Amino acid sequence: MPKLTLRQLDGWLRELSEEWRGRVLLVNLWATWCLPCRKEIPEFIELQERHGAAGLQVLGIALDEEERVRQYLADHAVNYPILLAGDQSYRLTEELDNPEFLLPFSVIVNRSGRIVFRKTGRLHSAEAESVLLSLL
Repeated sequence: MPKLTLRQLDGWLRELSEEWRGRVLLVNLWATWCLPCRKEIPEFIELQERHGAAGLQVLGIALDEEERVRQYLADHAVNYPILLAGDQSYRLTEELDNPEFLLPFSVIVNRSGRIVFRKTGRLHSAEAESVLLSLL
């Protein structure tokens, strides 16, 4: 995972490479204007509910304006942390091996902090679970 510190909407700063060490991460880069991104969110909510106790942590990283993210989340109950990429968007996408800046984009990270799966485009829960179950 990149050594980047990103801000949550509540103001807390989170270090990506350290904050959730020891957990399996599903990290999703998204934006409010991205229709496939919005379609993934309910499936990620279900994955977090189903596998959170086993060590899964879904993280959403918004590549969007903070106010738009706040408005979207006011209408959608998301049960996982949402971080703001802000001015680190380009560096983040480069370090996650998404230099074209395509959305949605997801990675799955094992408990040791190593990226074991990358997906450009919508990630369906069945596809995510086929990777996650071997890591949890």
